[in-house]
Amino acid sequence: MHMFGKQLKKMISCFETTDIVGNMLCLRVFYVDECLDNNGGCQQVCVNTMGSYECQCTEGFFLSDNQHTCIHRSDDGMNCMNKDHGCAHICREAPGKGGVSCECRPGFELAKNQKDCTLTCNYGNGGCQHTCDDTDTGPVCGCHQKYALHSDSKTCIEKDEAAIESSEFNTTSVADVDKRVKRRLLMGQTMQRLMQMELQLRMKDKGAAKAGKENGEH
Repeated sequence: MHMFGKQLKKMISCFETTDIVGNMLCLRVFYVDECLDNNGGCQQVCVNTMGSYECQCTEGFFLSDNQHTCIHRSDDGMNCMNKDHGCAHICREAPGKGGVSCECRPGFELAKNQKDCTLTCNYGNGGCQHTCDDTDTGPVCGCHQKYALHSDSKTCIEKDEAAIESSEFNTTSVADVDKRVKRRLLMGQTMQRLMQMELQLRMKDKGAAKAGKENGEH
């Protein structure tokens, strides 16, 4: 009996406007086509969907914010189809706002010119090794205690390894300190070589003088 019920269920089919309920019952289902009533309120194209509908526009037009009316791309100035829309990241059609509205990818903020995108600390810590603070011009990096900001304005180095030299009239950066240290090392090596050469010359002079003295005695 159980097997017969399964076979019977497979044999039953319903019309497009009905659904199978249980094993044998076809229940009538009513689907409403909203597009039949005043084109669904759509200015151009109405597309009926399951339990709803959506408006679309023909070629050369785009759907406005009210999702019903269509705007011709040439009637509202600039549009995203134009390569000169100026958006750094994302371009959106924006009727009444000059034609386009720019947006930025996650981790970036829209600049004051409403076109460029500025990196924020939310994206990769703003490129900073330690701390990051958002400013109007972009992320500003900082360092933890006992560290100093390197010349690249992003990475941090220990103060003991590259102390910042200060004077009454001039403050030397870490990069300059590195250069000075290298210069002093080179100068030290050069002076050492010069001293060795001078010592060798003195030894030669002494040897020559001694040999001359011995020859004179003979």
